Amino acid sequence: MSRPSPRQVFDAPQTAWSYLIQPADDEFEGQHFDRKEAGRPQSNVAISKSSLEAAKELVIKTVSAFANSNSEGGLLVLGISSSGEVIGIDHLSEDQRNSVTNLDTMLRNHSAEVTFHDCQNASGVDRTVCLIYSGYVPNALCETFGSNPKSWVRNGSQSVLMSQAVRDQVREFSKRILRRVVRSLLTILTLRSLKSFVEYFILNRPLGSPMSDCFMRLVQSFVATKNYFSRFLALCFSPLIHSGFWHTLSFGL
Repeated sequence: MSRPSPRQVFDAPQTAWSYLIQPADDEFEGQHFDRKEAGRPQSNVAISKSSLEAAKELVIKTVSAFANSNSEGGLLVLGISSSGEVIGIDHLSEDQRNSVTNLDTMLRNHSAEVTFHDCQNASGVDRTVCLIYSGYVPNALCETFGSNPKSWVRNGSQSVLMSQAVRDQVREFSKRILRRVVRSLLTILTLRSLKSFVEYFILNRPLGSPMSDCFMRLVQSFVATKNYFSRFLALCFSPLIHSGFWHTLSFGL
């Protein structure tokens, strides 16, 4: 069976159902997929506190690992056992489900999405499983909160804790990429705004009027615009006008 993409399975789990419930983890889990039970109900108790914390920790490290490693992201399925049995998450209360899937409170710099899929187990009993798609985060580390945040990378079917040395390398690489993107964007936008600025200056200058007076009015009009790069240029030139520099350019065009 060919491997579908994590996004495809997340968007349409029923079309890949036979892939999700394969009888062996080796046939499913890997660089882009993981599946686990979200604990099992114990008599009248929905789930033990330790089992809930284990499920939460699994979600944190798996989502982080997928986000930091895979360009096509990764998919974590909660409610399917290692043998492909559909256990579901129906034994979790609403608060317990929220504690396991509210990623905004567990991780920063993530782009994960959560959905719940209604299905049936092998006996035809209705069950609900949880699918968490973790998209790739290219310019930051998906990590926990706090003064000593943790982040993970995916290595096959394992989510491996990143060392501080690796974290520093990834951060520096991301900063370099981001700086390049920002410089390129600023160059493009500034050149366009400068062209617009000069064209506006030439077209709106009254014939025969001193350049300094016209430029002063032009700067004042640009400061009032919503074009922030043009406003930036105008503000840059304003000190030169007030210092008398532009009064030396009193010749006509």
